Amino acid sequence: MKNKNKAAILCAVFLVVLISCRKDNLTTNSQDALHPKGKLYSVQEINNVIQSSLQKTGDFKWNEQSDELLYSAVIHGDSLLSVGYGNPQSSNTVTESLNAEAQMANISVSEAKKAGVNIDGIKSGILQQVKTAEAKENVLQYESPVLTNMVVKIGNLSTLQELRKSKAIRYLEPADYNKFLLKSRSAIATESLSSGGGGDPAELPGWFIQGSGEPLIPKSYGDQKIPDAWKVSTGKGITIGLIDNGVYQAQTAFSSQEFGAGRTITLFGTFKGANDVYANKDDMSADHGTGMASLIAAPKKVNLPVGIAYNCNLVSYRATDFVALWSSKQQQGVASALTKLADDNNVKVISMSNGWIFNVSVLADAVKYAKSKGKLIFAAAGTSIKPINLGFFVIDIPKSVGVIFPASMSETVAVTGTDYSTTGSLVSCKECHEGDKVYFTTTTATSAGVNNAVAVYHDTPGQYGFSGSSSAATAINAGIAALVWSAHPSWNDKQVLQRMVESAKLYPNKDPKLGYGPINVLKAVQP
Repeated sequence: MKNKNKAAILCAVFLVVLISCRKDNLTTNSQDALHPKGKLYSVQEINNVIQSSLQKTGDFKWNEQSDELLYSAVIHGDSLLSVGYGNPQSSNTVTESLNAEAQMANISVSEAKKAGVNIDGIKSGILQQVKTAEAKENVLQYESPVLTNMVVKIGNLSTLQELRKSKAIRYLEPADYNKFLLKSRSAIATESLSSGGGGDPAELPGWFIQGSGEPLIPKSYGDQKIPDAWKVSTGKGITIGLIDNGVYQAQTAFSSQEFGAGRTITLFGTFKGANDVYANKDDMSADHGTGMASLIAAPKKVNLPVGIAYNCNLVSYRATDFVALWSSKQQQGVASALTKLADDNNVKVISMSNGWIFNVSVLADAVKYAKSKGKLIFAAAGTSIKPINLGFFVIDIPKSVGVIFPASMSETVAVTGTDYSTTGSLVSCKECHEGDKVYFTTTTATSAGVNNAVAVYHDTPGQYGFSGSSSAATAINAGIAALVWSAHPSWNDKQVLQRMVESAKLYPNKDPKLGYGPINVLKAVQP
């Protein structure tokens, strides 16, 4: 069959490499002292502050910036301000410092009402405050029906300053500033190539271990005892939620007819509209969602890709068009998918091979909400390769950035990829991000320099390509979780994760960069 070469954007992140500047605190900012009063910070100046914080701390937080800098970022970002509100008794809430119950009373509309909080009144009061300050009625641009956050449009610095004084405000962030990290020619992101295959295992000689009449099984699956584990569990009865850019409608492997009897596949969309459930050819993450769906749940067919949990149910959300969640449209799409999966009692596991370079609070709210519902959430640590010029921006990010958001959150399980080793030792993947937040690894490359080695479907029925790095490793480990949960259906998310940890190669030790390493899946599914 004819080979295809396609580029699939995997876990992407962005930042700008510029000069450093010091940010002290909200009230005593040396840059503010030097900055002309009443003049907006330029995009370059804001990016300088972001870059400086990332270099010094590995993170960036809008709530630590001055009024003037935050306001400038809001105005540059089409004047859109993301507002998280909550219980006024929790003054200027930093939700990470609260216990789970208090977090949910601030983050979830329904939980706030259960706790006796007049959350509708709080929201109405904030909106009225903005309307009065801006002298206009049409300020609300978006509001979550589930979470206590919304987006408003402002034009006055004084509006922002007064909101920051409110005890009902959890966070204020520019909703659409990150596009300026994209558009700059020095902006950097991550990518991993997914080389197309025409159905010829000879493309990676010696890599597949399937026998006669078997699907394509990579050698790394054998090392993790996945084929052996299939004799005990195939994911039956477990539903996995996939948040990505959807699956191709043309790929018949994910049609209800071919997916397999006794299990279900459901496609939804939260990115552009309720009917936008399929990946589009013009997506910057072309093939990505289809590839991740393959790794999780592809049906078992001869000489074709097979899902780790090939008998599980799959709920796929097209929540974004790109794995780098830089726009409010993407963030709202992913947040909406998270809340819908959280409220689906059938869903046990969520797989997210997407994210951003630093915390986005509207997404953090949704992750915490899903976790509060007992979901086991897998997120990609991040992927980097050499620069690629996409015309309107350049992709290039150092591995030293570390684990990206939301994999950096304690509510998620961070996963990264490794290169294959003939000795059994863990070999860092040159483009896969690492750090102390990582839980598990999976080998997704045959050797150094071969970025992709796990077979996945793209758009053409009967043909496959390859994927790899941290995105693929994330989907694979989400599938492993389904195998464990199917073998132990009475367990909760904590018990499933603990069994996975105890079955991992390095347990009870934890590597500072690669976590507990790869999971022995046969051991994990045992009684």
